[in-house]
Amino acid sequence: MAFATLLIPISVMKMRAQPPKVRSLLDKTAFTDLPFLTFVAGATIGFIGLYVELFYISFFGQATGITDSSMSFYLVPILNAGSVFGRTLPNILSDKIGPLNVIIPGAFICCILVFCNMAVTNLGGIVVQALLFGFFSGIFIALPPVCFFSLTADKTKLGTRLGMGFAVIALGVLAGGPGGGGILQADPKNLNWNGTWAYSAATLLAAGLIFVVVRFMKVGGKLMVKA
Repeated sequence: MAFATLLIPISVMKMRAQPPKVRSLLDKTAFTDLPFLTFVAGATIGFIGLYVELFYISFFGQATGITDSSMSFYLVPILNAGSVFGRTLPNILSDKIGPLNVIIPGAFICCILVFCNMAVTNLGGIVVQALLFGFFSGIFIALPPVCFFSLTADKTKLGTRLGMGFAVIALGVLAGGPGGGGILQADPKNLNWNGTWAYSAATLLAAGLIFVVVRFMKVGGKLMVKA
């Protein structure tokens, strides 16, 4: 499926302009750009919590008896269906009000939704949870590149900064599943779901607060401004 669908953009897309020279793998100015570094730190922490939910929602449904094994398999596709709209509609909104103004509430809402897992006890609840988390996690997944654009003054270095930023953010993705699993199985006789969801929600809350700091660095305390 990945091969077939990726053939379409590979066959029709082309570079708008050829760069005058080969771009560097590292932009040294990024290491002194505090808003950029702060955003990367926030996104890395946030992706830890984001992927705890993505990794474990299916197992959560089956292990707690909320769903059978067949239905638990479909929770991730349901989540991804919500994510399709979460990756597109908020991007349109970010063009009008700014990417930070969209990703900040997105992070806080993801935090709240993960906490709500503690109260999920039936099939309807977990399906709604998967759809809502899919939508708002789509914001978190889709908007970092737009934020990198906003935080990069020299646009000729954007590609390099995207690569640098996501190289670090990938560490958060890598840590999310094992970290959540370590908490979940701390007591082999009793899966610690509340602890796992609290861990996930706490990282998403931290990410949202860090994004607020980045916004303050960029535009100060002004509320009604594109950022």
